[in-house]
Amino acid sequence: MVKQQLGPGLEVHRLSPHLYLHLSNIQLSNGAVFSCNGLIYINKGEAVVFDTPVKDEESQQLIDWLRHDQKLMVKGIVVNHFHEDCLGGLAPFHEAGIKSYSHKQTQLLAQADTLPVPQIGFENALTLTIGGAKVDCWYPGEAHTTDNIIAWIPSEKTLFGGCMLKAVGAGKGNLADANINTWSQTIQKVKAKYPEIKIAVPGHGQTGGMELLDFTIELFQPNK
Repeated sequence: MVKQQLGPGLEVHRLSPHLYLHLSNIQLSNGAVFSCNGLIYINKGEAVVFDTPVKDEESQQLIDWLRHDQKLMVKGIVVNHFHEDCLGGLAPFHEAGIKSYSHKQTQLLAQADTLPVPQIGFENALTLTIGGAKVDCWYPGEAHTTDNIIAWIPSEKTLFGGCMLKAVGAGKGNLADANINTWSQTIQKVKAKYPEIKIAVPGHGQTGGMELLDFTIELFQPNK
């Protein structure tokens, strides 16, 4: 995997000719530091970003790299849910004239939490077109949060699951806004809708394939 350091707190890892991970760190109130995954899909000179880096400075570094180094038109930023590790660095995207998308609940929750608010909200599903290829965003139900969505890139058979999707071996993580009673069922819906997943990207930790969905389903089975 080709890795590039864009700044002190920001890396990009090339997954394929069309896909990059972007990684930034979040520090919790207890001092613990976690690496946060975002995704970039590139096709025919256009790009879409899934989740922002945690900080504004890192988002600006990512935008500059995409526009100036990679010579891409950034068509949008898709926010998975309302936590800081998804939209903490949203302001520079807006300042750069890049449209932001999220579930409508995310807009309301971000506003209530005095966080940056995505511009365009959807209810159940949204399709974006990047270089002529479709990218599907879908709300499968409550899991890590009430508003969490997934993004599906059919041409790459790639799922960005964000924090509702766990890396194999991970713990349950932050449950402050979670619905642990429906989490497993929500991931089962995702698995049924996209049985051809080849690459699955969690919000934190190692990427993988369908085994991430199976692990998450098992982790949040009722009475576990």
